[in-house]
Amino acid sequence: MLRTLNSSLKAAESWVHDNLTRFVSDGASRVLIDYVAVGDEPFLQSYGEQFYPFVVGAAANIQMALFKANLAEKVKVVAPCSFDAFLSESGLPSKARFRPDVNRTMIELLRFLNRHHSPFFVTISPFESYHENKNFSLDFALFREAAHARNDSHKTYKNGFDLSYDTIISALSTAGFPQVDVVIGRIGWPTDGAPNATSSLAQEFMKGLIDHLHSRSTKSSKRQDLPTEIYILSLLDEDKRSIASGNFERHWGVFTFDGQAKYQVDLGQGSKKLVNAQDVQYLSPKWCVVNNNKDLLNTTALALDACTAADCTAVSQGGSCFNLSWPGNFLCI
Repeated sequence: MLRTLNSSLKAAESWVHDNLTRFVSDGASRVLIDYVAVGDEPFLQSYGEQFYPFVVGAAANIQMALFKANLAEKVKVVAPCSFDAFLSESGLPSKARFRPDVNRTMIELLRFLNRHHSPFFVTISPFESYHENKNFSLDFALFREAAHARNDSHKTYKNGFDLSYDTIISALSTAGFPQVDVVIGRIGWPTDGAPNATSSLAQEFMKGLIDHLHSRSTKSSKRQDLPTEIYILSLLDEDKRSIASGNFERHWGVFTFDGQAKYQVDLGQGSKKLVNAQDVQYLSPKWCVVNNNKDLLNTTALALDACTAADCTAVSQGGSCFNLSWPGNFLCI
């Protein structure tokens, strides 16, 4: 898709018509759409450089298509950036910069965003930082008072969010774009599929994040002390989401796939509780029973084959069904 949008303004115009124009027109059915994301974290390190040649061109064609559709003032074009686009040998914000392989394309993208007054969208994931970095403690990720503080020049960091956010600001400044608005496009805590991916810790993280943002907003004096906006990942679990970066990827939802709240959290509306979906229609419950008289020698291969079509993330290491005995743990598919 990015290749096509990069090479064809006509394709971009068609995309805008099909996906935006008919939804944002005036009327009772009007949908509020603020941003168009070009790609889904196209600079993710695991993707290599396959999308680099197409991101800025695709963004420019979408921008032109929005202009022709009289939507350029309402809808901004962005390109979500993964946090692994940043480097800092010391692990501290003051030394942060963009990865060398992405730096040239990122400069072009930032020029585009700056020219059209669009924000820089980026993911912050304290869970993944904790999951991948042994020096990133659970206390530090969860805004706990017991967290060991980190010092960087004249600034002290007591939580992973502030450390990550200032890393972004420092990298943008190093690249020559300190004035670009920053939007956190994704932040959350998964509830299954890995050690410490639980509903109770997700609730603790969300409460800690919201309380921390509220506290910082009352003390902030500079425009870039806080992101312009923050989007929670995610409303619902996504059972078809890629698990290339971890089995937890399908479990970011505040709600289960069928609309049931996993935990309660104040999303800025006082004491209002999250409301479960009502009158959900389910198929008849079914389950399997192990026949211990069968030959189990080939069970592992068969189970892995089944997991290519089913969601088996709950039985992965650290998942909610991981502690069931073999072969019982594969009955939690």
